[in-house]
Amino acid sequence: MSEKATTRSIVQLDRGNLKRIRDVGIAIILLVIVVYSFNVSQVDPINLINGFGYTWQLLEKMYPPDTVSLPLYLSLIEDTIAMGVASTILGVIISLPMGFLMARNTAPGTVVYHVTRFLVTFFRTAPSMVWALIFVVSFGIGAVPGILGLTISTIGMLSKFYSEAIESIDPKPVEALNATGGHGLSVIRHAIIPQVTPIFTSYTLYTLDSNIRGAVLMGLVGAGGIGGQLLIQMNRFNYQNVSTILIMIVVLVALINRTSAYLRKGIIEGTIFKDSRRYLDYAIVIIGGVVCVAFLLVTQSDIDWGLFITGWGKTVWMLGKFSTISFTYFDSSIDLMKETIMMAIAGSVIAIIIAIPLGIAMARNLNKNMIVANSLREICNMFRAIPEMVLAIFFVAAVGMGPFAGVIAIALHSAGVLGEFYAGAIENIDSKPVEAIEATGASFAQRIRHAIFPQIWPIVNSNNLYILDRNIRDSTILGMVGAGGIGILLSQTFRMFYLEDAVQIIIVMVVTIAIIDSLSAYIRKRLV
Repeated sequence: MSEKATTRSIVQLDRGNLKRIRDVGIAIILLVIVVYSFNVSQVDPINLINGFGYTWQLLEKMYPPDTVSLPLYLSLIEDTIAMGVASTILGVIISLPMGFLMARNTAPGTVVYHVTRFLVTFFRTAPSMVWALIFVVSFGIGAVPGILGLTISTIGMLSKFYSEAIESIDPKPVEALNATGGHGLSVIRHAIIPQVTPIFTSYTLYTLDSNIRGAVLMGLVGAGGIGGQLLIQMNRFNYQNVSTILIMIVVLVALINRTSAYLRKGIIEGTIFKDSRRYLDYAIVIIGGVVCVAFLLVTQSDIDWGLFITGWGKTVWMLGKFSTISFTYFDSSIDLMKETIMMAIAGSVIAIIIAIPLGIAMARNLNKNMIVANSLREICNMFRAIPEMVLAIFFVAAVGMGPFAGVIAIALHSAGVLGEFYAGAIENIDSKPVEAIEATGASFAQRIRHAIFPQIWPIVNSNNLYILDRNIRDSTILGMVGAGGIGILLSQTFRMFYLEDAVQIIIVMVVTIAIIDSLSAYIRKRLV
């Protein structure tokens, strides 16, 4: 072996050793963070086991569901759907132009691009319930603050989705139209819109699904819908009424989720709208249908739509209060924000542990027993259909107030989401490596380890980071029902109208979430 080849081998060996050392170091750091998160979040399996008794007693009190107030609850469900539909329509109307303004290939200038991107990022950093809580102060209790809160979150999410879709288009139709003298709106109408209509429609349907689920919770902060009635009945210990409301919420969310998922899958795969040349026509039909439904909801619901015009009087006063920042609760907000992050980490880790076997058992190409696979899929759907806030209310009753109740709520809801993600990733793998290793007589565990995990690992890590990112954002509100984190401090300052203190708490939340969002996006980009 020549001296040059020997030197190359030594360098490669050193690089291999450095990579192994780096991987071990990262693993140790992650393990320390997970152990620390469990400690801060007060994760206590014994407390959970003891809490099963209280949970069972609670379930017994909820049976049978009370149907006396069913007409009232149906009216509130109608208001909840109206909130979700109205916020989606408003969000789409604003997000469409913002998506074009913040896409690199359609932005009219660098300044407009960066300003729009900053606004969209800012809107996305706080959960919709936090925005709704702010609007409750200026508009009062009712559905309008909920609609406005959901609309802001919709703009933050949809504008980003739309801009990414615009940036990923095929540039050739645009270049061809520009060559014929087309420009501006003409290019957007004839070269960009036809390409992005399918994915835009899919994103919009997903957002509608998400907003109706979000509207369920708005009543917990006085922003209208069925959530307020749920909290009232819980506080009055009317558990049979609580049971009725919960059943209605789960059925509503499950139906919306199933319908949205079916339509999104059909649009992306082309099984619903088979003629791609008529995507725009189909989109117009869908939009027209949604507008008609929205009109019916507007005219039939009990929402005071006039507040959109007359309710801005207090907003100036509120903004004046927000212009002054008090640092009275700065140390407390930092500590509670740390607790919020640790809750999200602990809940996400537990969710991953639960979701891995669920995903494997749900994958149709691994589990041929459709009864078991479909049963597990329904369990995941149930976990996913019940919002974390609702789960948190029950686990507060089971294990007491504190971050552990929030961890369990996050873990169960996220396990339902991740289980579906994992199963989908496994079902889309290349079957040839699995068949090859199976031909050698490898066991099921060996097939999983050597043929399946290497294929799904990048997308699984990306999904895990997405869930962690989302859980940190959503964990900020769990304290509003006593489930730990910074939400309890934010809720208290708003209820006492300590708006100067609330501003400082929101700043801590927004800055923290913005940093984590950027870091998560960077890591996901490197992994996928």
